[in-house]
Amino acid sequence: MRSIPLMTAFSILFSVSQAASTSPSVRSRLWRRNTYAVFGGDGTTAAGWPRQSDWMSFESLWELNEATINSACTQFGQANNSPPETAAVKSGLESASESSGIPKELLLAIMIQESKGCVRAPTTPTHGGIRNAGLMQDFNGEATCNQGGSAKNPCPKETIAQMIMEGAGVNMKFGVMQAIQQSNAIDAGKYYQGARIYNSGSLDPTGNLGKGYGTPCYASDITNRLIGWNGDVTPCDSNTIGQKKVSEKFVAGAIPGASRRA
Repeated sequence: MRSIPLMTAFSILFSVSQAASTSPSVRSRLWRRNTYAVFGGDGTTAAGWPRQSDWMSFESLWELNEATINSACTQFGQANNSPPETAAVKSGLESASESSGIPKELLLAIMIQESKGCVRAPTTPTHGGIRNAGLMQDFNGEATCNQGGSAKNPCPKETIAQMIMEGAGVNMKFGVMQAIQQSNAIDAGKYYQGARIYNSGSLDPTGNLGKGYGTPCYASDITNRLIGWNGDVTPCDSNTIGQKKVSEKFVAGAIPGASRRA
C-alpha cells in the first residue's frame, strides 16, 4: 500500500553503454543521488543490475528508512511503531539474516516494500486461502500483530522477530531463502531473482523479471531500495518494464523522501 504521492521528476536517460563505461565507484555515487534506475531484464550484472558491493550498508539503509518505519502504520489506520517496537524490528532483521544467510540489507528492502516496517500490518488473504502475514507479508506465516482487524499494541518483540524469521524462510516451506535457492543466477542476480520469486512464486519462462505473475516492478523497486531510493510510489511503469531486456539509468531531480544518502 502507498500513501504519499511522488511529485513529477525530470529525468535524464542514460544508455547501458554509458553506464558500463563508468567506473563502479562513480556508478555507485550516481545511483545514490535521489535516483531511480529502471532495472530491466534478468537481474544479472551483465544486464546492468548492481553488484552487491554497490548496495548501501545496512546501517545507512536503516537510517535512510527509519522515519518511514516509524510512521508506517498510518497507512493501515493503526498506531505507529513505538521506539521499542522499531528497535525490535532492527534486531529481528539482523537475527533473521544470521539464521538464514540472507543479507540483512535485502531483508530490510523487502520489508519496506511489503509493509514499510509497520508491526501492525494486517494479514492479507489471497487466492487459495493463503495468508500473507506480518512485516514481510510472508507465505502462510503464523506470526502477526493484526489478524482479522484485531491489532496488538504493543506488538511483542518475540512476535516481531518471528514475523521476520518467517519472511526469511527460517523453518518455513517458502520464504526469501527458498526463493533465492530457486533463482538461476550466481552473482547478485540471485537476490534480485529471489525477490521476484518471493513476490510471485516463480519466474517468467523468459527470465525477464518484469514479466509474469505478481508485481512487474517488484525486483526493480527492491534493487533501487538497496542502492538508496526510498520513495513511496515507484517511477517504474508496470506496463513497459517487461519489454526491457537491459537496465536503463534515470537520474531524477529531488524525488521527495530520497534526499539522505550514504
